[in-house]
Amino acid sequence: MLALTRQQRLQLSSQQPIQNPNTKRQTVLVVGNPVMPRVAPVPGAPKQPLPPLPGAEAEARAIAPLFNAHPLTGRQATKAMIVQQMPQARLIHLATHGLLDDIRGLGSAIALAPSSNDSGLLTAEEIAGHETAS
Repeated sequence: MLALTRQQRLQLSSQQPIQNPNTKRQTVLVVGNPVMPRVAPVPGAPKQPLPPLPGAEAEARAIAPLFNAHPLTGRQATKAMIVQQMPQARLIHLATHGLLDDIRGLGSAIALAPSSNDSGLLTAEEIAGHETAS
């Protein structure tokens, strides 16, 4: 059995054509280690920023060139920017925190950089298209 390294697997997968009936989706969206939003660790507690993920940024920077993409990291990786680019992407790689809402699953979220217009949390409900506010 041939064992491939993670880098070799990524290079191999980037060379395979992605079968996508929607030819308008040409870009690859790569996100890693956005400036983290503030969340309450438990309901009612004061909000605190999630810890940064420097390894996730390194991951995004390593993956992006394989797809001729520019990684969005730090302050660039805002929720607004990601939501704007998602419809054009044929592939989306998010290297960030995920928050699980085990009471109301659609409240689960992906942590992105906040802006003055939003909290930085992109919920499953928003991704599914049921809601646009955060």
